[in-house]
Amino acid sequence: MPTDDPPKSQLRCPKCNRPLRVIEKVWDPKKKAHTCIYKCACGEVVWDD
Repeated sequence: MPTDDPPKSQLRCPKCNRPLRVIEKVWDPKKKAHTCIYKCACGEVVWDD
């Protein structure tokens, strides 16, 4: 199934450009989709909209 999300290996920290890792996946009932929360080794936290 095609998706518009970039492959997880391509997600990079906007602060230090290191790879991000998923720390949480949250269901958004309004969007009827999951939102992923990522954390970098530098401490930066990022989520997709």
